[in-house]
Amino acid sequence: MSKKKDELNLKGPDAFQVRAAESVEYLKANSKLVVGIIGLVALSAIVALGFNYVSSQKLEDRQIAVSEADQIFDQESKAYEEKKAKLEKELDDLKLKSKEASTPEVEAQVKDLQARLDDMDSPDHTKSMEEYRRVYEEYKDSPQGKVAGIRYAHLIAEQNKLTEAKDILVEITKDAKNLPILQAQAGMILLSILEDLGQYEEALKQADQVLKVVGKELKPRVLLAKGRILYLHKDLEGAGKAFDEIIGSYENSQESEKARSLKALLN
Repeated sequence: MSKKKDELNLKGPDAFQVRAAESVEYLKANSKLVVGIIGLVALSAIVALGFNYVSSQKLEDRQIAVSEADQIFDQESKAYEEKKAKLEKELDDLKLKSKEASTPEVEAQVKDLQARLDDMDSPDHTKSMEEYRRVYEEYKDSPQGKVAGIRYAHLIAEQNKLTEAKDILVEITKDAKNLPILQAQAGMILLSILEDLGQYEEALKQADQVLKVVGKELKPRVLLAKGRILYLHKDLEGAGKAFDEIIGSYENSQESEKARSLKALLN
């Protein structure tokens, strides 16, 4: 899942994780987200105000909890980028020095820095991941808790804990039927995970569910994923129909060109 991290950023619709295949060979190689009269009336008003205040406070608490987890995530990302940029500058300086006067010591330093950069695959989100998990478990019945759950599932999926991530997202999609945005977010990530797990029949059902809740701008992506899964499921006719729908109904989308290429390769 690490290769999909750029598509798995959950902070915006465009970050939904639906991979786009570039060719049938790519498909083969990669088969793998909201009581008298005066006395009682007065009491009602007080109770209502008190309830609203408590509800407001609880909502604010949940929002703050998610925000704090987001801040930790952002700090981890920033620390990673800063460290990477520093190493890249050091490497560039050493390479320049090597050109001017190459020595075994300088060459060894170049190799060491290059190896350290190569090992920097992604930020260490251990702390934010744990915070998202805590917020999710504490507030899982609320929209904010579900947001944290989606982000936690995303992060553990990046660690290849696909089954655990799947279980969380299945629960969220079931509980978020009145929250279409969250259902779409969770559903699109779940779709990708099911594909990675090779659970194609379940993935196809999930694709159909996601198509019911995503906006028009995202449907081509889901259809492309559906076509890819149908191909992997050995349903070439179904895959062709999915690609045809993209070409016919979403001609100006980025996915249209990919669908044309894939459709041609199926013939």
